[in-house]
Amino acid sequence: MRLLALSALTASLGLGAPAFAQEEALAMPPSPSAQSETVASAVPPVTLLMTLQHEQLPGMCMSLSGSDGESESRPCEGSAIQTFALPVGGSGPIQNGDRCLAPRGKGTYPQLTAVACDGAPDQAWIVTPDGEIRSATGRCLALLGNSSRSGERIYAGECPTGLPAHRWHAVAVDPALLHPVSGMLESVARPGKCLGTDGALGLVPCDARLGRIFSFDTSAPSQLRMMSSCLASGYVLNSLALGQCWNMPSQKWTLTVAGNLANLEGTCIVMTTEGDHDVLRTGACLAVPEQQWTLKEVAP
Repeated sequence: MRLLALSALTASLGLGAPAFAQEEALAMPPSPSAQSETVASAVPPVTLLMTLQHEQLPGMCMSLSGSDGESESRPCEGSAIQTFALPVGGSGPIQNGDRCLAPRGKGTYPQLTAVACDGAPDQAWIVTPDGEIRSATGRCLALLGNSSRSGERIYAGECPTGLPAHRWHAVAVDPALLHPVSGMLESVARPGKCLGTDGALGLVPCDARLGRIFSFDTSAPSQLRMMSSCLASGYVLNSLALGQCWNMPSQKWTLTVAGNLANLEGTCIVMTTEGDHDVLRTGACLAVPEQQWTLKEVAP
């Protein structure tokens, strides 16, 4: 998965060499004067086919997966309903094929929907240097609750005053390199017990109920997402917790060939017995059953 800095897009259009970089936000021309010159010259903005991912949720893509073309947040798999033509160099539509994205109705959380392109102001968007996506009608692209839940609403809310709006990354993806999965993580040391929660994070029965199923991508370090939250390390006494999702090393996990759950901080999930309880912490990675897990995939 590669993240493209939109400031480099003019290079791909013959003004220089294309550029790719990790973890850069969407970028646009730096000054309002540059935008006004684009309008004055009547040259339409260029576009690029990309996916859109909330900055706190890498691996979750805007998807036209609603029953009537509504925008939702879904695990990235690179399909046509997750690929958009984005305006670059000025205000313009966000297109999916021959349809354009616009908020449906008014209100506080009008869902972003794919509709017939007609050039209306609510179909005109501009991407700021910080990765905010703003419409000509004062609306900003946002994810409801910053939730990691698959199917969460993406909407066009009123842009906040004095505070940053939600920020987005444009990501070029190769579907052949993606492997999103949903499943339970069974402990090798405790067969029949899985990583999950019945109110507190720990080992719970592997019965595919709520609080057992994580979603993540096995092709690269990925957030382990569950019930609108993400699994994170770095707490007191090397403990683990489910909490708000952030794009940070303590929330990026890999299920290794050896079966360890290792994060980008270089630690692994360890099951220890304290008294008569099994407790999960993080520690140095070792190829031992107390640190090994088996993925039991379930239908998303």
